[in-house]
Amino acid sequence: MSIEKIFDKYLEIFEREITILDSTFRLFLHLKECLIVKRKEMEYSPCFFNLIFKTLTHYIVVNICKLFENYKGNERSDFNLNKFLNFIEQNRDKIFRKEVLISTIVEDEEKIKEQKKILDNFFGWRDKYYTHFSKNLLHPQEVSAKYPIKKENFERLINISKEIVNKYCVLSDKEKLVFEIINYNDINNIFYILQRNYKINHKMN
Repeated sequence: MSIEKIFDKYLEIFEREITILDSTFRLFLHLKECLIVKRKEMEYSPCFFNLIFKTLTHYIVVNICKLFENYKGNERSDFNLNKFLNFIEQNRDKIFRKEVLISTIVEDEEKIKEQKKILDNFFGWRDKYYTHFSKNLLHPQEVSAKYPIKKENFERLINISKEIVNKYCVLSDKEKLVFEIINYNDINNIFYILQRNYKINHKMN
């Protein structure tokens, strides 16, 4: 595969994965808000929504880790931001018409390294709770205490991934990737059905 095609493949994968990740995160935030304004409907199907929350958090944490894999130099996956930057550094003269300085790429590598404390917590969740079966696995409350993650940590890492990918997309004379969020408000249709059923059952009782 040519250098140009590999670069395009990186962009294709990042556009798909970051879009799904961001959409999943927005859905998670929307559901968290619904715990306040739609709590009655959610308590009507508690098992369903508990499973949804667990599935969403699992997906978000694991896929953020996939994006930022190798942030400490470990070689564990082929497509991640660090591999992308390394690939660009090695092939910048073949990808870009105008000169792209190594210092430009190093700047983004440093930006990722600056997130080490946050990333350590994400990888702590992944390795100690979500993906590995071992005697060293922790209870969710223990993981949360040892590896705290805040809403702004999610947002920061997702935004950094978008910025880095689009930076080199534009430098290669391509149009900026949009990362158009999938309509997470579809979940409101489920709330409507639950609300209607709740009213019907309430009247019957």
